[in-house]
Amino acid sequence: MKKSSTHKKGFTLMEIALAIFVISVGLLAVFGLFPTGMESNKSAIDDTYAALFAEELFHGYRAQAAVNPWNNIENLTVPARSAEKWAFASQQIVRPNRGWQTIQYRPAALDGEAVDFAVRYRLVVRRHPANPNNRAYGILEVLSGEFGPTNRPLRVYTEFFNTGS
Repeated sequence: MKKSSTHKKGFTLMEIALAIFVISVGLLAVFGLFPTGMESNKSAIDDTYAALFAEELFHGYRAQAAVNPWNNIENLTVPARSAEKWAFASQQIVRPNRGWQTIQYRPAALDGEAVDFAVRYRLVVRRHPANPNNRAYGILEVLSGEFGPTNRPLRVYTEFFNTGS
């Protein structure tokens, strides 16, 4: 006896529509992660620039503290850039014990035409109460960007020592 083949193989329109719906929901979820990833990437870059600024500033301040009289430690000024890295950086001088100040970095590769990044900072330098003749400390607060809230800065602490006579 021969069976008649009335059942056709393939997908129905409903199955195809359901498959497209499932795939589109998955793709929407994946595409929804892109803005979060981009924001996290920008935040990491900003934090890195702020840390590099803090490191560069404190190295310059330590160098100035080593060659200048110790009695002027609270008022030393430091160039706000490294010429090798930032040939067109604004020529601001970092002065301690003031309010928020902004520095824009304009790298040489862009011929000084565009701002690569900007930081806002506040630096406080004081003599250490336990040993004011040989020890001072600095607290630097750094914010990425020129604008925005000032309630969550990167805070960096360091100490300066008078190794001279």
